[in-house]
This record gives sequence, C-alpha cells and structure tokens, in this order.
Amino acid sequence: MKSLKSWEFCEVFMLDIGSYTDQHARSLRAAMEAYGPLPEEDWEAMARGTRFVRLGPGRILQTEDQSVIGLALILSGLISLRYEGLQGEGRIKSICEPGQFCGDLNYLLGGNDVPVFIEAIEFSELLFVTGPYYRQQLLHRPAVARSLQAYASSLLLRKLERERSLLCASAEARLEDFFKTRPHLVGRIPQKTLAAFLGMAPETLCRLRAKRHKKFWRDETEFKLP
Repeated sequence: MKSLKSWEFCEVFMLDIGSYTDQHARSLRAAMEAYGPLPEEDWEAMARGTRFVRLGPGRILQTEDQSVIGLALILSGLISLRYEGLQGEGRIKSICEPGQFCGDLNYLLGGNDVPVFIEAIEFSELLFVTGPYYRQQLLHRPAVARSLQAYASSLLLRKLERERSLLCASAEARLEDFFKTRPHLVGRIPQKTLAAFLGMAPETLCRLRAKRHKKFWRDETEFKLP
C-alpha cells in the first residue's frame, strides 16, 4: 500500500500514515452500507484510494499550503470540521465522533471547492479518501453516488436543525442543548472550539459555564439542607 505522501493528488505533511487493513475495510463498509449497498467492484475502487491516517491534537489534514479536500470516516478520537468565515474568523461546521463521516460534501457532490479544515481535537484515527480521487474514480459509480446522496440528505436535516438553533435559540439554550445531547463530550473540547461550534464568543461561553456551575452547586446545597 502506498503512503499518503506518494499520492499523485497531494503531498501531505504532519501526518502519521499507516497501512489500510482488512479491519479498516470492514469499518468503512459498515459505515457506508448504512446508506445503501455497494457492489464489490466499487469497494475495490474505494480501497485503492483510501488511506489510514493518525492526527495528533491540533493537527490539520493539509498539504504544505492548503487543506486537503476529501471524505473521512472517524475511527477514534474527535475531529472538528471548520472553515474560514467572510471576515477570516474560524467557524466550526461540525464536531465528528467515531463512526461518523466528515468532509467537504459540496465538493464531493460536484460543487465548488470551499476551503474546509479537518482538525483533530484529540489523538484521532481516520480513513481518508481525497476529493480528486473521489470525484474522478468513485462519483460516477451509481451505487456510490446514491449512497452519498442518502448521506447528504441525512446531513442536510442535521444542518437545518443546527442553523435553526443558531438563529432562534439563545446562547444559554444552545449550551444547555449541547450538555443534554452530547454529555460525553463535556470537558473534551477546548473552550475556543466549543464556543465557535455553538456560535458564541469564548467570553460568553465562559460566563455561561460559570453561571451553570454556580447554579448546580446552589441546587445541590439546597437539596442537602434539612
């Protein structure tokens, strides 16, 4: 198996590249088949373009001068998918956990290239297919295209719900929803990253967490009083 640095599409830096094993193939198949079956020849084509990658905390899947576009399946760790806003500010599109895909879906579906960055929050392992390989070798395959469309539909629903929350819910409500729906991530995400994901300033997040902590201890004290 070639290393990631020998890909004809990009030369990637700051990565620990391992071998793509049968276990990785089974993990990818299980994740992809949730969106529809693929014929064996499609799996073989996907295996030829898939690489196993390890990223340390704060590392970005990138070339020397730009991010790498593609589709990643998270095997372990925690990944943020971010992009630069119109004013140059970093915005977090999603925080991805093991078993989830992340990447520039618009590009993979044939749209324009919008710079996105796959960044490790923790030590993470992922399977990665570059966007150029995906578009040149996989997207024209009907079963792969159908699977990606099914995945895109499920992603769109989550995106609409997230946008509704950012537009309609208060900062405090968004934080409470995060604690309620993803409690296993509490304490694992840097404050700046979490603030960007929740659509608020880090100072606002710090104030809301302090308020929440104070309320928790007040409620605990009142509960214990005779």
